[in-house]
Amino acid sequence: MVFRLSALGDIAILVPVLKSLIKQHQVRIILIAPEFVKPLFKDLNRIELYPISKGLKLPGICDLFKFSRKLNRQPFDYIADCHNVTRTKLLRLFLKTSRLKIAIINKGRKEKKKLIRYPKKNFRQLKPTIERYADVFRSLGFPITIEQPIVEKKLWIENTSSSVRKKKIGIAPFSQHKGKTYPLDLMEKIVDILDPKVIEIFLFGSPNETVLLKKWASKYNAIDTSTSSFDKQVKIIATLDLMVSMDSANGHIATNYGIRVLTIWGMTHPYLGFKPFGQPDDNQILLDRTKFPRIPTSVYGKKVPDNYENAMRTISPFIIAERINKILSLS
Repeated sequence: MVFRLSALGDIAILVPVLKSLIKQHQVRIILIAPEFVKPLFKDLNRIELYPISKGLKLPGICDLFKFSRKLNRQPFDYIADCHNVTRTKLLRLFLKTSRLKIAIINKGRKEKKKLIRYPKKNFRQLKPTIERYADVFRSLGFPITIEQPIVEKKLWIENTSSSVRKKKIGIAPFSQHKGKTYPLDLMEKIVDILDPKVIEIFLFGSPNETVLLKKWASKYNAIDTSTSSFDKQVKIIATLDLMVSMDSANGHIATNYGIRVLTIWGMTHPYLGFKPFGQPDDNQILLDRTKFPRIPTSVYGKKVPDNYENAMRTISPFIIAERINKILSLS
């Protein structure tokens, strides 16, 4: 039984670990996670999603206790807590676990605190989150070598006015925190710069962000996917040639399908362990730390120090567009 209750990006990072686990060992997994993440696991045999919630809101203590009574009816031999928060601690308490082996993720909180503190910053690469997940299962007696996703044969819609297939790129301009979001006017400039004759753009966001994306889609002949179901969005991502995203879930979802990902980093940094799996350093667009030595300022990008409000504006949209063209072999 595996616990990972939120957030979407962290659950997406777990996918290649569980995929490698069921491939390398004869195990059955009961995954405790929100129901809406089901599309991430729908093609994986021996993984049964047991939804703790339908949406983003997670249950309170009383509902957790009721939920645990249902879980106790399921046959399981191990508990892998890949979240280690109050709710999963309560679940472990409520479940009949006296004879079970339990493993809990080490999030490296002390190491991360040293990495984000200032001025005495211990600036070094920390263990990637994906390896921290794998360590949970290794400690249960299941050694894992995390396998790179296989790039599946992509399906595409042929451009009826041209015999040349356009490169398909996804652009996900939003993130949960302002400190991780590239200025939207500059992101629009990137959309404007890219050549529509050879590139087809798909815009990703949540339904409450659709007003801006619809405007961009109409202005630049792009495709807005924000009103599509999550299942449909995942299917579209699996067909892309490149995903451009912040330090956010879309990049992790894309890399699970072997899609190349260009990540634009703000107040966070790859050293914290959240770089999309298997992506090269050249695909990481970073702020200049000689100008902004506090980077990373926080683990999740919540903290924007004074005089850092416009830090991401120092990253030129032309540089990002040039990197996109280079990855797609268009320059």
